[in-house]
Amino acid sequence: MDGTETRATTRGTAELRVNGTKVTLHDVPLVQGMKMPLFSVRAASLAGFTTEFSDIGVIIRQAGNTILQGTTSGGIYALHAQRGGRRAKALAASAATPSPPQPTATRADVAAAAPPADPEEAPTPPTGGPTEAPKSSPTTTPKPSGGQGTAAAPQPRGGVDVKAALWHHRYGHLSVDGLIRTLTAVDGMDLTRSSLATVKGAPCEPCIMGKMVRAPYLASDRKPVRVLMLVHSDLIGPMSVPTTKGRRYMLGVVDDYIRFKVLVPIMDKGQAKDALVHVLNLWENSTEKLVGTIRSNDGKEYCGPEFDQWMSSKGIKHETSAPYAHQHKGVAERFKRTVQEHMLAVLTEARLDHKYWGEAATAVSGR
Repeated sequence: MDGTETRATTRGTAELRVNGTKVTLHDVPLVQGMKMPLFSVRAASLAGFTTEFSDIGVIIRQAGNTILQGTTSGGIYALHAQRGGRRAKALAASAATPSPPQPTATRADVAAAAPPADPEEAPTPPTGGPTEAPKSSPTTTPKPSGGQGTAAAPQPRGGVDVKAALWHHRYGHLSVDGLIRTLTAVDGMDLTRSSLATVKGAPCEPCIMGKMVRAPYLASDRKPVRVLMLVHSDLIGPMSVPTTKGRRYMLGVVDDYIRFKVLVPIMDKGQAKDALVHVLNLWENSTEKLVGTIRSNDGKEYCGPEFDQWMSSKGIKHETSAPYAHQHKGVAERFKRTVQEHMLAVLTEARLDHKYWGEAATAVSGR
């Protein structure tokens, strides 16, 4: 009340008698030196209770039933706890964000006062750990509400302000910084910066699910030891503009060992097999080495009885990637992107029409 600050040193269980009603409170922080217990309206609200204030007093209800009543005193609302035949006042006020609730227990912040003369009627000071509520007061022990009519609202997480979590949900799981900017730009958001700070860093399952990405692929540990041991091939196209000779596709072939590359413009996909056979026969004659494995996608341009017979006669193994798994043929995909980037750069610099992409692509592919 005098502006000084202090911290709670421990938590435990406390029992109060308010207007003849015995109430057991769990997870109670003990603040040394406080002479007046404080009742947290905010924590009681999160535990399923409603608090009604008027000019004559305060009423705390649960499921429509009146649990506690208090009066106004000195400009504040006070609950009257019985202590050894005397009446002591407990201030009803807002408190900091409560800790996660215990089962069938409230999170109301109550600081225990000095022990009175009658130990049976007095509030039991916190013992440093939760204790079981008395069996004689099951109906008056504050319990978290079932939340009727709030099925669509987000479930508050431990230490997270429930209204801040609700606005985070309403704005499509907007970030805390975005909510703070919105809070300063609009009216009607019953929030504070401190309540929004409880959302920052707290786990939000929908946010985590929405930001999940595919796990990275592991790099292949299989390395060729000679030329033509592993050859990559892929098709590029169709291009939006045909070449001067009517070609719309490019066949790319890459040797994995020395990364020698060849690009062949073709009319359509049906010419891909013939172009690949021509390139590989030329490489075998030039290097006096045999092709071991061809790796490509599972496209129909690499299928056909004649192509299968040619590979079988030469003892070539054909490896295909899984559908929509470009990572399985990363060498060919990287080559395709590099060729198109350099091809467009050359055409732009020379200010040539895009119909000359075939000449530009073959010029940059051998670099």
